[in-house]
Amino acid sequence: LPSDDPTKRDRLLGLLTQGLEDSKNGNAPGSQAKQAGCLSRWQRFLAAVGIQDIYLDGWTQEQQTYLLCAFAASVRRNLFGKKAKKQLAGSTVSSTVSNVCSSFRTNFRDDPSLDSTGKKALILARQLKRYIAEDPATLHQMALPVFVFTKIWQCQMTRKSTVLAQLILGALFFGLRSCEYTSVTRE
Repeated sequence: LPSDDPTKRDRLLGLLTQGLEDSKNGNAPGSQAKQAGCLSRWQRFLAAVGIQDIYLDGWTQEQQTYLLCAFAASVRRNLFGKKAKKQLAGSTVSSTVSNVCSSFRTNFRDDPSLDSTGKKALILARQLKRYIAEDPATLHQMALPVFVFTKIWQCQMTRKSTVLAQLILGALFFGLRSCEYTSVTRE
């Protein structure tokens, strides 16, 4: 540390500690847990292929990218996952790779998903795009018909039923995104 004065050095150490803690807390707890889980999966993958260094120090950018592609393939096939699924969604693979790359950056390492120009490596981008394109289309659940909500509104007899009706109708408007799930024939 630059200061020989113990008081100034202690103040600097305290501020450094607080700054690191503030940075850590800038990431939502759920995001922290997800990032830690993805990093754990990365470590299981590396152990399975005989690599000890989780941040690939000393590896070239190309080698890191190729290894990240292999990791993405293992995630897609759920080889080191904890859930009994044969194949994971492309968006899950993409977010897992992204979380691992965030761990690299958090620990002052270069992002292994980027090429020498600072853009996402084309080989990895194409791989992730393929996974997402191969995924089946999302099947949306049918929404309740509008007359059900009309009946709920008409049955307001107590303060509690009025509040419930308002909450349910709010769900129709916001939660079900009425413009996507209902057709309007008039203004």
